[in-house]
Amino acid sequence: MGGERSMLYAMASIKMNRGMLKKRKVRDLKDVLYKVSGKTELELKNLSSSELELIKKQIRAQAKKDAIWRISSYFIALIVSVLLICLVIWFFTG
Repeated sequence: MGGERSMLYAMASIKMNRGMLKKRKVRDLKDVLYKVSGKTELELKNLSSSELELIKKQIRAQAKKDAIWRISSYFIALIVSVLLICLVIWFFTG
């Protein structure tokens, strides 16, 4: 019957992938990512509550600015695309 060999290879591939996932250590990957990115972890446990609230406010303000920027860029892209479609329709019908 056809397909038996392909199923055998698929099962062997799945077993091999599973074995590779077991060998990979998540901690090693995190260490490599921290070394590559140059970022350090924040020590938030050592901050006072007022400093923590200040950081939260700054993060929320930045997130709000990012959301407004994203929405406005989508709106501008929508307007440009509608105008472009209208221009193409006007060009080919006129």
